[in-house]
Amino acid sequence: MTTNGSTFLERILIKKLKSKSDSLFKAVNSLLTHPDAHLHDRRLVVNYVKTLLSEDHPYSAAYVQRLTSVTHLVWERLNTGHWAQVWPGWRTLYGLLTLARVEALTSLTHGSALGDDSDLTRDLVKMCDLGLLLGGPDILGGLLETLAQEMTEHLATLCDLHEGESESKKPRLSICDKSKLCNLNEASLKLTLPLQDIPVLACPDIAEFVTKAKLPARVTKLTGAMEDWPALTSWSPQRLVRLAGPRTVPVEIGGRYTDSDWTQELMTVQQFVDNYLCVENGDRRVGYLAQHQLLSQVPALKEDILTPDYCFTGDSDEEPDVNVWIGPGGTVSPAHTDKKHNVLCQVAGYKYVAVFYPDQGRALYPDTTPMFENTSRVDLDSPDMEEFPLLSQLQGHHTILGPGEMLYIPPLVWHYVRSLEQSFSVSFWWE
Repeated sequence: MTTNGSTFLERILIKKLKSKSDSLFKAVNSLLTHPDAHLHDRRLVVNYVKTLLSEDHPYSAAYVQRLTSVTHLVWERLNTGHWAQVWPGWRTLYGLLTLARVEALTSLTHGSALGDDSDLTRDLVKMCDLGLLLGGPDILGGLLETLAQEMTEHLATLCDLHEGESESKKPRLSICDKSKLCNLNEASLKLTLPLQDIPVLACPDIAEFVTKAKLPARVTKLTGAMEDWPALTSWSPQRLVRLAGPRTVPVEIGGRYTDSDWTQELMTVQQFVDNYLCVENGDRRVGYLAQHQLLSQVPALKEDILTPDYCFTGDSDEEPDVNVWIGPGGTVSPAHTDKKHNVLCQVAGYKYVAVFYPDQGRALYPDTTPMFENTSRVDLDSPDMEEFPLLSQLQGHHTILGPGEMLYIPPLVWHYVRSLEQSFSVSFWWE
């Protein structure tokens, strides 16, 4: 791929987007056929966007500003009320407007000094990612995802030209005493009743997995089943930055999502690595790229993993949900349950996991608010036996999950997870 920014914009972005101009207009127009399109100001906004896209005009700063203004208006509609109640047309319209803005900006800056500026390309990647996060992945056949990935690869090519500039700028893995990390007694939760070991199956075939783990709904560690994953040797902060550095992702800020000061921030992967995965984090709060479909957002990373065959033992023909969990040591997922089967695959680093079967739910005091009803109110790291007296009866199991190991967690089993060092994990959920 050429490293000339202007040629890249012309060859990759402008041509692709212009070839989709008619499809973009038709997609906006089709929103008017939605049964709820007549409610509120929906038809008015959609018709205004149609007018913008149909005007015969040269690309100008004024046109970009009009697109930006209506995009902000749609953003407000997306963030009004509960997300589940938002009109789906607003999501689609946001994604389509994002494509229109990317086309307008690339055409406006083509041939100018900005055409060679990698900062412009990074801004366009961020714009595409916001379109993906808010608009969804299916806009015009996944065009936002395609454009973002090709721009990311282009930026990586530019970076390759400057590799070796300064080793000190590269993020480093944390250095830990592995013998200490693997000490289960030291990592264990301090509960009244001692936790039991989780059973282990060494590279089980499908029949053994089903009969010894899935059917009896038994939490089981699976070893030797990830040896063919390229990610085991390739995943690192450096590779993450190279393949996904300019991509925008949601990062959890805070020790655990039940804390009162917990929040989420959108940032680039580069910013996440620089601020939260480097050794020199100082006194910064913990940042966690948690439960995010990064592999769908960055297909090049998906090539490094293989979906376990165990995920195809369910009742559904759908592909499993795949999420990544990347963060420094000290990240904690409080005890909670999920409704689907789960295989947690550890790629790099070590995690401590404690599990409690459904019959132990009362002793974990589930939250009574609808949003957190699957989450325990108990801080298992500092258990308060006076406030939660049933904790003295809590029985569970635990293990330390290391690189190349999987943990099968059946539906509705309570599980608590703590990263003992910088960690890369992938989870597969299926029904």
